Amino acid sequence: MSDVALIAIDWGTSSFRAWQVSTDGGVVAEITTPFGIMSVPDKAFDAAFEALVGPWLDAIPAVPVIASGMITSRTGWVETPYLPLPIDAGALARALVRHVTDRGRIIHFVTGAAVNPADGLPDVMRGEETEIAGLLATSDVAEALIVLPGTHSKWVSATGKTFASFETYMTGEIYSVMLGHSTLGRLMTAGPPSPDSFRKGVEVALTDGSIIGKLFSARSLVLFDRLEPAAVGDYLSGLLIGEEVRAGLARHGFEKPITVIGRGDLVGRYITAFSLCGVAVRSAEPGMARTGLVEIARQAGLFGVTNGTARDCGKCGLNCSAIVPAPSTGRSMRRLHDRKLRLDPSALGLLAAPIRVPATFSSMRSGCRQWQKDPGRKLLPRRFDAPGLTHQKNRHFAGPDHCGRRGPDDQVADAAVAIGTHNQQVEVRLFDQSAQRRFRLAGQD
Repeated sequence: MSDVALIAIDWGTSSFRAWQVSTDGGVVAEITTPFGIMSVPDKAFDAAFEALVGPWLDAIPAVPVIASGMITSRTGWVETPYLPLPIDAGALARALVRHVTDRGRIIHFVTGAAVNPADGLPDVMRGEETEIAGLLATSDVAEALIVLPGTHSKWVSATGKTFASFETYMTGEIYSVMLGHSTLGRLMTAGPPSPDSFRKGVEVALTDGSIIGKLFSARSLVLFDRLEPAAVGDYLSGLLIGEEVRAGLARHGFEKPITVIGRGDLVGRYITAFSLCGVAVRSAEPGMARTGLVEIARQAGLFGVTNGTARDCGKCGLNCSAIVPAPSTGRSMRRLHDRKLRLDPSALGLLAAPIRVPATFSSMRSGCRQWQKDPGRKLLPRRFDAPGLTHQKNRHFAGPDHCGRRGPDDQVADAAVAIGTHNQQVEVRLFDQSAQRRFRLAGQD
C-alpha cells in the first residue's frame, strides 16, 4: 500500500464507498457496503469510520482522507456549509472542512452547494457537487447539461469547469411514497421488470395535461385489465421520470449536450425517456464521485502529500501553507518569511515517510529556503508532488531542487514543507519513521 496517495470516501444516505487511490489516480483497493448514514446506529459515525477504513489507516496512517456525501449533512457526522454557486472544483477544495476523529485521524469533508436567488426558490445539493466536479475534470465541452438521477434528481447547467445553476426534482422520493403509502401501490404484485410498461408511462407523461391528473392511471389501468399488477411499478416510474424529463427539457432546451451521471439501471431508464423525447444523451463513465474527490484533493494540495495537507491561502494562488498539526496537540505556529526556523524535537504530527530530516534549515536569501545538511545524517529523498511546492515568482518555498542544487553531499529533502507567503497561520507536521522521532518547526529569532 506504499503507492496509496489518497483515501476517498463517498458516504451517502444508503451506501458507503471508499477507495485507496494511487499516485497515478488508479484504484488500489475498494470498499462498497450498504452502510449509509441511515444505517449507523445512534449516529456513531466515528466508530463506523474506524470499523470501515480504520485497518487501512493503521497500515498507512498519514495518507490524506477526503469524504463527501450526506455524511456532511445535518443528519450526518459533520455538517459543512453550502457554497453559493457558481463554483468549481477549486472552490470546493478551498472550502474543505477539516475534522479530527477520536483516534486522531484527519478527514477533509467536502461542502455542499446551494442557490438562493432573490427572485426564485432556494435549492441545495450534497454529494452531487463532487460527481459534477469529476465529470467536468474529464470533459472539454464549453457548455453542458448534467442530469443526476436519484431520490432527489439534479439538473445542472455547467460552463467550462464551473457550474452556475441547478434544480432538484423529487422523482425518486415521490415514486417511493406513491408505491408504499398510496392507493397506487396496493394493486401491485411481484413480477419481472416490464420495459414496455415503463415506456408506456413515459409516453403518457409526455402528453398534454398535468401529471397530477395522470398518476391515478397507475390504478385505473389495472382495474380495467389494461395494465398487469406486476407492471405498476415500472409504469409509475415511467410517468414520473417522463414528467421530470419533459419539465427539464422545457426549462433548459435541447441545445446543450446532455450527460447522465448515475449507477445501475436508473441511468438506462433516463436514456430511454430522453430518446422518447427525441434527444440523444450520453452516460458518464462509472466512478465520477471518486474522480471528483481526487480532483478536489489535487486542487487542495492533498493528493499525494503523504505527510499532511497543503492548503491554498487564497491570496497568492499557490498551495503555500502546508501540513496539518498533530491531533494530540492541535497546535500551530505562525511562520514569518524573514525568520530562521529550526527543527525542534517535540510532538507535532506525523510524516509517514521513511526519511531523515536535518536538524535545521534557514532562510538563505529572499525567495529561497534550503534544508541545511546535517553531516551526521543522510537524507533519503522521496517524491513530493504537491502543487505549488516549487520556487516560483520569488515565493518562499522549500521543495525538491528548489535551489537548483542536488548532489550526494548537498541534497534537498523532497519531503520539505512549503513556506507561507502571507504570514498566514501555517501548521506543520514532520515525522521520521525510521528513527521514530517527531519534530516541529518552530520560530527562531
